[in-house]
Amino acid sequence: MKRAGDLAILVVDDDEDLREIIAFEFTRAGCKVLLAATAAEALAHAKSVKIDAIVSDFLMPTADGTGNENGLALINQIQALGASSPTRDPVVILLTGFGDLLPPDAYSTGTTAVFAKPVDRKALLAYVLEKLGAGSAD
Repeated sequence: MKRAGDLAILVVDDDEDLREIIAFEFTRAGCKVLLAATAAEALAHAKSVKIDAIVSDFLMPTADGTGNENGLALINQIQALGASSPTRDPVVILLTGFGDLLPPDAYSTGTTAVFAKPVDRKALLAYVLEKLGAGSAD
């Protein structure tokens, strides 16, 4: 069984408060947490660190504020890195303010779950640890 302390979790959301709340829960469990406000920041993390799980907003503004970024596109970009990245087959959870309404191809990208906002952070933590076969950090 893996220990939570051995896991790296990437939290991607344009809402800083939500990122911090989710990060707090995972950090308290002993996980290493990486934060990103944009898909570009998330991609940079995925290129340099082995990420075990990605918790990403489904829809967020672009870094320049001129449009929207799609969480599915981010996951596809990370998967396309292939052998050039230490991140391989992470557990993927999408967060959405639109209930569980996602495009049909959402699960074909490797998404394992969708959590509606406001997120039950304890349920999110429990889900990720279970999917990764992890116990507590102790």
